[in-house]
Amino acid sequence: MNRIGGRTTLACVCIAVVSAGCGGVERGTPVQADRAGGSTQDAAGGASTGDAAADGSGGLPSTSSLFRTIDDMQAHPGLPTIPGPSPSASFWWILGPLGNWFFGSAGADPGPRGGDALASDAFPPARRSCQPGACWSRHVQGDQLSNGVDMTAQLRHPSNEPVDLRSYAGVAFWARLASPSGRLVVTLKDTGTSAQSFLVAESSPSPWFAQSVAVADQWQRFVLLFDDFHQGVLSGSSSGRALDLAAVTNIDFVVGLGGESFDLLIHDLALLCRGVCPVAPCPFPLEEDEAGARTCP
Repeated sequence: MNRIGGRTTLACVCIAVVSAGCGGVERGTPVQADRAGGSTQDAAGGASTGDAAADGSGGLPSTSSLFRTIDDMQAHPGLPTIPGPSPSASFWWILGPLGNWFFGSAGADPGPRGGDALASDAFPPARRSCQPGACWSRHVQGDQLSNGVDMTAQLRHPSNEPVDLRSYAGVAFWARLASPSGRLVVTLKDTGTSAQSFLVAESSPSPWFAQSVAVADQWQRFVLLFDDFHQGVLSGSSSGRALDLAAVTNIDFVVGLGGESFDLLIHDLALLCRGVCPVAPCPFPLEEDEAGARTCP
């Protein structure tokens, strides 16, 4: 069943993400695609950024001032040890400081049996800088599951208390998906969202806030604006209320709807800042990179 296991380019990416302008790129489309070691496409839809961008960041490090990392799924020896198997389903991040990944059914049925969504080594990785054994992806696959699977990033674990995301404009991640439809539903859950599953809530008067995106069987980076999340992504139903960005608890990835088989990998979950990321105190020992700069993991 389931197994868990230069400067021109920067300006273009910023415009494409925030205004959906740059070269006609539409909102909700991948802004970059790593072709297993080849050059990476930038948001202009044709210009190659070359090897400088092949790490999956468009020439920017993962700790760029444009993005706030939630879970980069890499080994960080300086962080406090998380109990349990390694790599763990849990992750440290600045606003958490502890989060956790879960998986379960996207529908009303009790299967698949839910639990921690552990990380698994995936080759080739999303970013060229990832090293096998020290950089992972969240991985879930299934075959003919009646209601699909929901893989959840709980932002504060174990309390499930909300996180204020009003300083941010969207969510970013890398994904690759093998399925007949190639459809991935990305959702945001706030404290006003029903605790029901995605499909049950979808047919109710108050569905989850979501976007449906097409994902290919190759690594692509997606930047989804919060303004484009809406209720009833499948049903069209809506309560008429707005997403409460001051009280977000989870980011969910729903796949395998309609009983189709799938193999989904997610890597490098992050937030897109509104301009330069706001300063946040680092609750961990600072890391020193190859250039000698000290950063918060």
